[in-house]
Amino acid sequence: MSWLVLALIFMPTAIAGMLVLLHVLDERRERRWERQLEDQTLTRMLKKAGKYSMSDSEREEQRRSFAYGNAVIDNPHVTRAMVDEAADRYNDDDNRR
Repeated sequence: MSWLVLALIFMPTAIAGMLVLLHVLDERRERRWERQLEDQTLTRMLKKAGKYSMSDSEREEQRRSFAYGNAVIDNPHVTRAMVDEAADRYNDDDNRR
């Protein structure tokens, strides 16, 4: 076979292979860009969160939520109302001292 016939037979395959390779490289570049954007967004959010100071009521709400989350693991019958009641009693006792 002549080189021209071989070129006509195999050229489309080579071109298709190069197009697939270009597509894969483009997808990798896009994913890398998306990861960098996510990292930048996360970094911005962490810096902003680091400057935030919780109020006393937010801290109390967080404390109760933490207590409920841990209590319900050991006893699924625990309710938020029970945690609130216990926290109120604790706060009342603490205020009396």
